[in-house]
Amino acid sequence: MDYNFIPRDRFEALRVAGEFLEWADVYGHFYGTRASDTQLRLSRGVDLVLVIDVQGAGQLRCSDDGVISIFVLPPSPEELHSRLRQRSGSELTKGELECRLATARKEIESVEDYHYVVVNDDLEACIERLSCIILAERLSQRAVGSRVQAIAAAFRGQG
Repeated sequence: MDYNFIPRDRFEALRVAGEFLEWADVYGHFYGTRASDTQLRLSRGVDLVLVIDVQGAGQLRCSDDGVISIFVLPPSPEELHSRLRQRSGSELTKGELECRLATARKEIESVEDYHYVVVNDDLEACIERLSCIILAERLSQRAVGSRVQAIAAAFRGQG
């Protein structure tokens, strides 16, 4: 899904009205996923991958049994520090950098709450791992259960 930039007062009105599937205040900026956008895509059979922070993921896990959560973990604190420093268009002050590193240390404490963990040590390998998780979930008993039940019933009917 694409980002939609809206004024803060409009975001707050949508949040109060319960229009967001999840939302979070991240470093003074509000982010959220509109429930209507998500439901429209899901009704079309589209797999959705939401790139959200720990706050939003926690909200989703509490509200929907069908959510599969994946924690993308940097390979080390030093590598995260390096990536934050090198991020283009993001001139972080020393204080902002320290705040983000402190947040990462705190967020990593919730890694055990996730269904999967992918270490982002190599971008291409990370994408492959994420693709494998999506494929595995498409083939899970939960996802194909009704089809499997119909096939099993057909076999029982031939006995």
